[in-house]
Amino acid sequence: MPKNVMHTITVEPKFTEHLIQYKGLMIVITTTVGKLVGTLDNVFIDHVALEVNGKLHYIRLCEIIYFEKAEEKY
Repeated sequence: MPKNVMHTITVEPKFTEHLIQYKGLMIVITTTVGKLVGTLDNVFIDHVALEVNGKLHYIRLCEIIYFEKAEEKY
């Protein structure tokens, strides 16, 4: 095993700040593979936790294309 391993992530503070404002609300997250609709449970430095039908989904921030507040019809 290599001893000198460095891990890096890209941090987008303004995008993360916007996400935090929607914590506890129903949102639509569009990722590189599709959309998820659920309640934003938590926001972390590299991912979000989205509750969809009682199950938590952990989505990497780098995979999110955009998000929006869910409309009542969801």
